[in-house]
Amino acid sequence: MATAVERLMSELSGSIYVSGSYRASAGRRSAIVNPATDEQIAEYAHATAEEIDAAVATANAAQRAWWAMSALDRAAALHEVAAKLLELSPETGECLTREMGKPYRESNWEGG
Repeated sequence: MATAVERLMSELSGSIYVSGSYRASAGRRSAIVNPATDEQIAEYAHATAEEIDAAVATANAAQRAWWAMSALDRAAALHEVAAKLLELSPETGECLTREMGKPYRESNWEGG
């Protein structure tokens, strides 16, 4: 039975993150191999030129919205991001361990 991390890696395999959500990329894909087992665990997508243009346009719009926020609101948003990263650090650490073969203790620290 697949773990939650394995299901997440499978679900996001070959996806790109644009405009606040993941979607399947139309670009070519390359294997992500667990170096401990030589098993393919997912694929990463090579974004197409159109996907890159969409991501840059979204990022430019987000940058304008970010700078329109007060410094206090930006600080609060960054604190929310930090809290979410800490919350997800066990899952992030497991993904990094599977992807790069790093010891979990090291990758869990790096992910959080």
